[in-house]
Amino acid sequence: MNVKPAKMHLRREVLPAWKLRFFEVGILDKVPEFDAYYIGTDWIYHAALDPDPVKTEWSISRKKILKSWIGAHPGTRPYAWWCFDAPDARLRVGGTGTPKHEVLQYAAAYMFGIPRYWITQQDTEIPGRFGFKGNPVDSNNPPLFESQAAYLDRHGLLTELERKMLPQHAFDLEAVIFGNSLPEVRHK
Repeated sequence: MNVKPAKMHLRREVLPAWKLRFFEVGILDKVPEFDAYYIGTDWIYHAALDPDPVKTEWSISRKKILKSWIGAHPGTRPYAWWCFDAPDARLRVGGTGTPKHEVLQYAAAYMFGIPRYWITQQDTEIPGRFGFKGNPVDSNNPPLFESQAAYLDRHGLLTELERKMLPQHAFDLEAVIFGNSLPEVRHK
């Protein structure tokens, strides 16, 4: 007697909006209260965990998120891709300013492939820092980086369809400009 094996139904869970936003832009907001402990220990500090639950969830959701993201933002990748899939950081091509991890005891941290923390004028004025070699970001000559599209192209990660959808400015250099507390990047 032949018995057919039961079909396995994979349950596809829909990501909560706050998780999707974190994967896309690296920001946690509007988090349900019951998840506060989980988020505080696992999502914000995801890079320090082993095994990393955020990386596991990204690997499950990756294809769907990337397909949607690339359709809406060709020539770029979401935050989680930069955290977990990017081969390396983006190329710096000019400008004045030193990332903190190069001259101070800071861990290297990146947002979308660009250093997140930069030397400020206040860092250079701390008493007792003799022989300090870092330079603050110069607003007249800010650090310049290759665009996300140029990075993806250099690594052979742009699809032909994506390349056709790119806006005219996709390969323009990007400058680090200081916002309220973290630098932001603007096309130059």
